[in-house]
Amino acid sequence: MEFTYSADKANYHPDRDDLIVFYLDSEEEIQTIIDRAKQAEILPITSQNPYWNENGIELTDPDGFGVILTISPLK
Repeated sequence: MEFTYSADKANYHPDRDDLIVFYLDSEEEIQTIIDRAKQAEILPITSQNPYWNENGIELTDPDGFGVILTISPLK
């Protein structure tokens, strides 16, 4: 996966269910990402899916897509 940037605004409209889920190893790892996101003025939002509100954190990427951070169930 590659994250790219363009000065031109993308011409598509994400749906609230257009999510990518990252399964991380620890709460500390999630908090580090949240702290860095806040520095970029990206704040956690309430997820449309109640499951993610209880089991993860949702951020919105610059294109409007949801990014879920959660603990790996394989731990």
